[in-house]
Amino acid sequence: MTEPMYDYDLFISRLLRMTKKKDKAFKKFIDKNFKSNEIDDLNSNLNALRAMNSNQQLLVKARAKQFEEINDPSKYFPSLLAIAGIVIGMYTLIREQANNSDLFVFISIIVIAILGIGVTWLFTKTVLMRSTAIYFNSIVTNIQYNNEEEKTS
Repeated sequence: MTEPMYDYDLFISRLLRMTKKKDKAFKKFIDKNFKSNEIDDLNSNLNALRAMNSNQQLLVKARAKQFEEINDPSKYFPSLLAIAGIVIGMYTLIREQANNSDLFVFISIIVIAILGIGVTWLFTKTVLMRSTAIYFNSIVTNIQYNNEEEKTS
C-alpha cells in the first residue's frame, strides 16, 4: 500500500491564513500541527515549512515574531507600574475627599479587586501563550529552508 501524498501547498495555505487570525486561533493551529505526538505528521509539516517560498517565509517569520513579542509578560511591567501609580494617586485623592471611612474602604477594595482580576487575566493569557510563541518562532527562525540550500549550493 502506498503512502498518500502530503499536500504542502494546502498546509502552507492554511498556515498563511492562520497568520491573519487572532493569537488564540493561531496557538490552536500551532499546537495541533507542530506539537503532534505523531512524528510523521510533524515531519510532514516541517517539510512543508521548508518548501515555502521567500515571501511566505517572510510572512510566517514576521507573524511568529509578533506572536512571541505580544505574549511576553515582561512587556506589561511598565504599564503595571503606571497603574500602581494611578491607584496610589486615587487612594490619596479619595482619602482626602471621603468624609465616610466606610465609603473609602469600599471604593478601595473595588478598585484593587478590579485591577487584581485584570492583571491576573493578562498574565495568565500571556504566560499560557508564551511557550507556544517561543516554540513556533524558534522553528521558523532556525529551520533550513529549501531555497536557502539552493543559494548555498
